[in-house]
Amino acid sequence: MYRWGMGIAAIVLAGAGPAQAATVIDSGTFDADDFVYESPSTTLGPGRYRFVVQTSVPVEGFFGDAIKQTTTNFYCDEGDGEFACGGDDVPTYASFTQVNPSRYLATLTVDAPQTVYFGGGGFETGYDEFDSCCEFEFSFETTQAGSYTLSYGAVPEPALWMLMILGFGAVGGAMRKRRTTASASYA
Repeated sequence: MYRWGMGIAAIVLAGAGPAQAATVIDSGTFDADDFVYESPSTTLGPGRYRFVVQTSVPVEGFFGDAIKQTTTNFYCDEGDGEFACGGDDVPTYASFTQVNPSRYLATLTVDAPQTVYFGGGGFETGYDEFDSCCEFEFSFETTQAGSYTLSYGAVPEPALWMLMILGFGAVGGAMRKRRTTASASYA
């Protein structure tokens, strides 16, 4: 029974996959009494991402955002064929939050592209929507020389966390069962 429980736990934990290492988007150095302003960008596909600005020394007056753009293109069909009848670009800002004197975090979700059709009165209309990610803006003042990095990593989906919790529960249950069985056999 113990081997069976451990086998299931191994399969569940293997499904969780390895943690993704951080990918550096931008890095640099600064001198004492500098004002640092950066506006790098990167391209990311659908998913949930955590962005980190890390400085080697504490900085002052940090301000920054991670920005994605959601583009919606509307299409109309008035009986003579489909054509573009409008569009909209909406930015979403995720402000960096300080977690310690030299680390700042922001989280954004990039949605998969979608096409939505809806009809009415014999005319089919719809829209395409997609996210472009990401642009960044951050600035700070320094009192001593140091360096910074801007990086990102994928945030695990809730289902992945559930698999990991189930895996740990299965391991704990198997270990408890083994201990109970071993204790009973010596009595």
